Amino acid sequence: MDTDTRSASPLAGVAAVLASGRRAESTADIRARFERASAKVEQASRQAWTDRAFNRVLWDAIVAEGILDLVDAGDKAGTVANFGAALEGIAAGSGDPGFTIVPITHGLLGMGVIAEAAAPEVREQWLRRLSTGREILAFALSEEHGGTDALRPHTTITRDGEDYRLDGVKWHITSAPIADVALVWAKDAENGDLVGVLVETASPGVSVTPLEPAGTRSAPVGRYAFEGVHIPRHNVLGRGRGKELLNAALRRERIMAGFVGTGAMDRMLQHAVRFAATREAGGKVIAYHQHIQRRLCDIKLRLDTIRTLTADAVAKMAAGQRYTLEASQVKMSAMRACMDAVTDTIQVCGSYGVQEEAGLYQMWLDAVCVSIAGGTEEAHRLVIMQELIRDFAMRAAAESGHADAA
Repeated sequence: MDTDTRSASPLAGVAAVLASGRRAESTADIRARFERASAKVEQASRQAWTDRAFNRVLWDAIVAEGILDLVDAGDKAGTVANFGAALEGIAAGSGDPGFTIVPITHGLLGMGVIAEAAAPEVREQWLRRLSTGREILAFALSEEHGGTDALRPHTTITRDGEDYRLDGVKWHITSAPIADVALVWAKDAENGDLVGVLVETASPGVSVTPLEPAGTRSAPVGRYAFEGVHIPRHNVLGRGRGKELLNAALRRERIMAGFVGTGAMDRMLQHAVRFAATREAGGKVIAYHQHIQRRLCDIKLRLDTIRTLTADAVAKMAAGQRYTLEASQVKMSAMRACMDAVTDTIQVCGSYGVQEEAGLYQMWLDAVCVSIAGGTEEAHRLVIMQELIRDFAMRAAAESGHADAA
């Protein structure tokens, strides 16, 4: 798939301006470019994960490479394919797949929603700030009472003169400890609508508590508490269509798991094949042992299965078709496949696979955490079943209509 990508504008793909300054680049080119840039800082990435520190070196590298130039508003298949290709390259090159949550939440989710929903002057202001990468955005959605119940938050905004006040708690938010701004999803107390709220994290009434998940350690996570935070009225986004905006953003985010998973699995496959082709046991290269071959073939099969599922979801988006089921299939299966691929890679490498320097346990823990971010497997099974029932009901109604006409 060939698409237009880079822009000379400071807002790049987000504002979709100065399109004549772009050059044609395939998704394969994008992937390769971001893989090279990420590989250059691989050691620094590993150290950031070990230190439980924000991977600033990798962030700066991918921002300089143009990751935020690939963002645009709405369900644009080219944007999703290009952004996904960059994430695949980052996961493959850095060995730090968990970090990809940062560019997803900052760019594809946060900047994407602002580009689509904010008033022109607000959009211009925020996108100019966020497109440089010097400030970080957190996408504050999940709450302590139930992260998968995103459309019914307890966090609320209440009218305060011409503006609003924000109260509530958000839980397990990527980038919260380091973010300069948060896009907080809240309920409008006046009418019950879901809205997005742009909050300067240095504002009075905002507090953050760092959390320490086992994986995704280079993408800091935290808990936000908002107590009477003043919100200018123009910082409230999506009034009257908040659910539509959020659902569309989350569908795009779910597809990203497929790209991250394939990047990580491709890295593991290369690692496992290289080890198996150069290691001997009993005077025989272990790649020729059938039980080793089974594991290598399984990794390859998982990789290609997730790649196909992801491509199918993007193709349906490109065709303007409903892709809710496909997006949940990708999200539910990608990280599970990644966990299984890491396990097989460790088994192929034996005692070398469990050494800290191999970095394989890091990728397994990241895959576990990413499998929960954006909805658990159980939540996505519910979505898939709802879509299956919906399709069945539509077919039954259509068949009934044909019978009546006959």
